[in-house]
Amino acid sequence: MIKKLIAALLALFLIGAVPANAHSQLVDANPKPNAVVKVAPKQIVLTFNEDLLSLGESSNVITVTNSRNRLVGTTNLSVSGAKLSVQFRSNLTPGRYTVWWRALSGDGHPISGKYRFTVNKQ
Repeated sequence: MIKKLIAALLALFLIGAVPANAHSQLVDANPKPNAVVKVAPKQIVLTFNEDLLSLGESSNVITVTNSRNRLVGTTNLSVSGAKLSVQFRSNLTPGRYTVWWRALSGDGHPISGKYRFTVNKQ
């Protein structure tokens, strides 16, 4: 019985030593999730923990909606290494915005997420 326990513990130890093949992860955003900003941002910049792939127009996407769930105009989507960004076509008005993103991870798998921020001009 002790031999089986030792074998099981050794197997768990060896399994834990195998490196994980994790997908890219969002590590920073500007504006940040849940931020309340006084100056409307000109763009959204998302930073990931590894470079992204760019295989055409739909492989990486940033979409922004306002508090009424209406699309906010964006332009110049850009992928540069681990950064994904988009610029706003016009100034944002005060209110709450949702950023929806999809990116092509360096290993070829799509990843996605969303977050909100608020523009509160004073």
